[in-house]
Amino acid sequence: MGGKKKQPLNLQYAGKLVDMEKALQRSDWYRPIPLSPTTSLHWLMPKSGWSTLPVLPQFHDGRNEALLLVNRLPKLKSTNDFLALRFRPADVLLDNSVPLWVGTLTRMRVRRYFSLPALPRTEESVPSGLLCDDVHPLIIMLKKSPPENVLLIMEQKESGP
Repeated sequence: MGGKKKQPLNLQYAGKLVDMEKALQRSDWYRPIPLSPTTSLHWLMPKSGWSTLPVLPQFHDGRNEALLLVNRLPKLKSTNDFLALRFRPADVLLDNSVPLWVGTLTRMRVRRYFSLPALPRTEESVPSGLLCDDVHPLIIMLKKSPPENVLLIMEQKESGP
């Protein structure tokens, strides 16, 4: 039950996770089915697609993600492939106590083992720029950073009088 052992943290978000989630929900991102003993039985269903399965948590620095959202792959009607977006606290507060979050965007695939079970597995990291259209009205910047780009996302600040 492994995935990729290394995944770049290629997203940074300054703001409240609830605001990020609301922005992404407008582009059909949603929380997957929560993992529990009952929902884990979905992995044993013979014709389960990715949207009906709970997603295993992934850890970074010993901590689980604070936000996990999933969405279909653009322009692909696959029942086995989807995107997963995970954010974790960076343990940094910016100006006015705004929290900083780091994240990763990955492509996942439902793998079947001996016809059962069907487990979502991380296949690869996806360029973070793929999220640019989905995070409006939040402010975004794409910063070149080796070995790939980092997407910086901030809450929209209303301009004063």
